Amino acid sequence: MTYDQIRNTAPCGFEHCRKKRKLKAWHVLLFFVADMTIFLFAGSYVQYYLGMAGVAITELWLLASSLVFVWLMGADFRMTFPIRKPRPLALAGTLVIWVGGFFSVLICNLVLLVLFPQGMVSNGETFSVILNSVPWPAAFLVIAVLPAICEEAMHRGVIQCGIQNSIHSKWAVVLIMGLLFGAFHLSPVKFLGTGILGAVMSWILLSTDSMVYSSFFHFFHNGLQLVLLMILPGVLETSFFGASAFQDDLMKMGSALPVYALGLYMAIFGTAVPILIYVGNWLIRKSLAPVKPAFLPKGKEKITLCKILIPTAAILVTGILITGYGFSQMLASMIAK
Repeated sequence: MTYDQIRNTAPCGFEHCRKKRKLKAWHVLLFFVADMTIFLFAGSYVQYYLGMAGVAITELWLLASSLVFVWLMGADFRMTFPIRKPRPLALAGTLVIWVGGFFSVLICNLVLLVLFPQGMVSNGETFSVILNSVPWPAAFLVIAVLPAICEEAMHRGVIQCGIQNSIHSKWAVVLIMGLLFGAFHLSPVKFLGTGILGAVMSWILLSTDSMVYSSFFHFFHNGLQLVLLMILPGVLETSFFGASAFQDDLMKMGSALPVYALGLYMAIFGTAVPILIYVGNWLIRKSLAPVKPAFLPKGKEKITLCKILIPTAAILVTGILITGYGFSQMLASMIAK
């Protein structure tokens, strides 16, 4: 066999591999803007006229557009959507981090409930109307299952892949992803809470290099709230601990939550956030790292304790001050009467 006969042919058993394109930040940001523009001009109408079915359609659109975008860009699907077999201890760590994230969102929503009670109540009422329009299994599928797949494919998949390829600071990636996830929900009232959750899920992906854990976080968060809404109607209508039976009276008072109650919630729940986040991260590292890490890194015990105790003390002091201010306001109003 001459050289001319085998020229331009591949060796037997080998495939000609096309080099995959790496997604960049500007690629995925353009994709995000395009998808959000389509949603504003089309998706919002679909949801308005079709209700829960419209929500399902827009969720599936996020998944389809993400897959098509990766295909058109010639990017590697495995790199864009990293999926690995989950480990029980890492899932447990994800749940612990979720508790810390949930407490953080709880405090943020309570702050907004004090500052903007009307907006928080209206948002909860709209959500309840949509939920009551379909059977519970359908609501669970659309609210808990689909976002954990479709929204994660877009945010932790396409967008975070491009951001990570362009920005090498983990904290910068987490901040950007939180801002984009907050903006994605198109609600000023929900921006801060969803932004925190988006940042936490992006950190989990950075820590595990697997979308399984961030999707599990997303699924558990949405699913638990839905279950609570079904079991205890009205409990979450004002975005956590808002008593729907007293909404009218509270609105007349000018706030849906007393200021001192905000301080108490911050002192009780907020102080648990730093240790919960740390423990959750430690469990994930213990599950995935080849060498099991100590709870407090050797030689850095004092520094690590300071990283936990300083923010805990700051939150506690803030909660106490807010509680004191709230009680002083209440006493002043009682004396004035």
